[in-house]
Amino acid sequence: MTGKPQRMIVGLCSPNILKTNKICYFLKPQGAETFPALIKRSKTILSLLKSKHKNGNILLVTHGDIGKMIYATYYHINWKKILKMFNFNNTELLELSKTSSPRNTHIFKNKLYKS
Repeated sequence: MTGKPQRMIVGLCSPNILKTNKICYFLKPQGAETFPALIKRSKTILSLLKSKHKNGNILLVTHGDIGKMIYATYYHINWKKILKMFNFNNTELLELSKTSSPRNTHIFKNKLYKS
């Protein structure tokens, strides 16, 4: 999809899309990582973090989609559901904690889209 306008996603990628209020995700990108593959990678990331950091807090900086898949993996939420659940934009902060609910996603939220 490099070089293609966003408005072309639906036409070029249907029926393999998932529309949310803000974003239209294409689910079978040619030559790119799929969301199920991101879930698999997020499990590896969480396992590595857990093995290396037994105590304390960890700050992990990610791009939006892998950040959402890490969130989905941590809270055992289906990847399609998490894509619809919230947006994760630049400069935002999410908490993954045994004491926080997956419904309370953001510690800091940046308003990127106009209502």
